[in-house]
Amino acid sequence: MIPAGFISDGFTNFGFHSFIPKYGKGLKCAILHDYLCEEFHKGKITRLQADRIFLESMLETKAFSKMKCYILYFAVRLFAKIKGYI
Repeated sequence: MIPAGFISDGFTNFGFHSFIPKYGKGLKCAILHDYLCEEFHKGKITRLQADRIFLESMLETKAFSKMKCYILYFAVRLFAKIKGYI
């Protein structure tokens, strides 16, 4: 799904490295979300779809505890709201 050569910055964690390492467990989920956000900016999907797929990927891969997955999901939803993407 993600084309070869796609560049991601890993998890955008705003300095909360102890809570979510930039390049730690769940990195594939972060890369997927970065790609989906680019697709959102191209008008191909909604931001809500990108964020929900991010949540589903974290839950399915068991990258984090359920609670942490939902915290990260709500964090990206809050960021999207602040940026006016909703």
